[in-house]
Amino acid sequence: MATVICLSGALMAISARASDTAVPSPTLLSVYESQSFSTGRPLIAGVTKNDTRVAVFIDDTLNGLAQVTNDPSGTAHFSYYPFLSLKPGIHTVVIQAEKIATSERSMSSSVITFRIWDISAPTLIAPEGGVMRFDHPARAIVAGLAKNDLTVNLHVDGMLADHLKVRNHSSGTANFAFNPKVAPGTHTVFATSTDATGRISSKTSNMVTLVVEYPLPMPTVMSVTSAGDTIVVSGVAKNGSVVEVLIDGVKDGEVAVKDHTSGTAWFAYASKALVAGDHAVVIVAHDASGKKSLSSRSRTVSVGVQTQASQETEQEPEDAVPPTESEQQPEDEKQIDTGADRPQSQSEQSGEVKGEVEKSPVDIDADTEVKTSAEPQEVSVKPMNWPLISGVVILAFLVIVFVVWYLRQKKELINKSIDRIFGETESSPSSDSKEQKREEVREEIVIKEKKAISKEPPLPPPPPPPPPPPPPPSP
Repeated sequence: MATVICLSGALMAISARASDTAVPSPTLLSVYESQSFSTGRPLIAGVTKNDTRVAVFIDDTLNGLAQVTNDPSGTAHFSYYPFLSLKPGIHTVVIQAEKIATSERSMSSSVITFRIWDISAPTLIAPEGGVMRFDHPARAIVAGLAKNDLTVNLHVDGMLADHLKVRNHSSGTANFAFNPKVAPGTHTVFATSTDATGRISSKTSNMVTLVVEYPLPMPTVMSVTSAGDTIVVSGVAKNGSVVEVLIDGVKDGEVAVKDHTSGTAWFAYASKALVAGDHAVVIVAHDASGKKSLSSRSRTVSVGVQTQASQETEQEPEDAVPPTESEQQPEDEKQIDTGADRPQSQSEQSGEVKGEVEKSPVDIDADTEVKTSAEPQEVSVKPMNWPLISGVVILAFLVIVFVVWYLRQKKELINKSIDRIFGETESSPSSDSKEQKREEVREEIVIKEKKAISKEPPLPPPPPPPPPPPPPPSP
């Protein structure tokens, strides 16, 4: 009996020690059962024991570790925000503590259920009827309505293609529009919305369909000519096509293509009467369903210009009296006969100058008077090629610098050669030999002076003194 009592006491002591060393479960304070949030990232906060880390499980999946701040009381505080916004709906949260030093874990906390409020999904109102057909490479227009302060996400074939934040409206509902770029084929499009907290609408908008078709083959223009005051356009197009002819951007008419066994048929179209001048011609084809081709390249055709010039020539009176020479030129000018009697060409009669003027010498007869015009002539001055001038100046400057540098280098080389020669001459003989050479040079000079003196002729003797004057006579 005493043995049993001792064993029970030992077990109680061991269990007491284990309870003292076990890590207590953390307590969640910021989220309670069935609480609702209007944000996708609710705050998850509470208390735990010092020197522990807290793991947060949302929907039975580890979402992250909370930030723990120790306290002198021994009870630390922790806080955590989900790293991704939670979708609207019902969610669960569970937390668990782990001692940093020993990696011991506590029991998991009780499961708490909370709710994320949903946000309204946008509504697509275009394309009308939910289906849009158009030809590539044109772009579709997808428009709709959404609540203020929301971001609309556009999904094409289940993939996010674009997004934009709506411009708020006083009514609380704003409009939006997208121009998605899609390849030929059939595509499904829907939209979702996101708020500032990151919540994404659980529902999607209504779905629309985009049918993108390849355009009708563009007709080929073979020729565009003018015939009087009309334009004739001819070419080839696909069977079953109707070719529209646009002149100066306005539809002038159309012609139906007659089918050919090859699949490509010939067409020709004559326009309505046009005013004289230049006109731009563009053609485009469409089929019975309304599908259009791309527009052809614009071509410019002149209509009625040559006919109008010939008519002006015909209307010139034959008996017109040409102006006199005195009326044409001043009296002080010399005149030249340019052959007024020769027939004038059509371009000269209409006053038009076509082509380049060929500068050739003029044959002047002996009896011809030469006329010099006193009127000032316009002289065309070509703009100076400043880049070329700048390049020449820079090149000349570089040449001068090179020449100066070369002369300096040559001068230094010459000076070094002279110094080296004189240095060798001065350093080669010793001081004694120098003195000896100097003495020899002095002796040679003295000998040469003596020889020169000995070779000089003797000086003539001095003249005798004059006789004394005679004594004066006695009285």
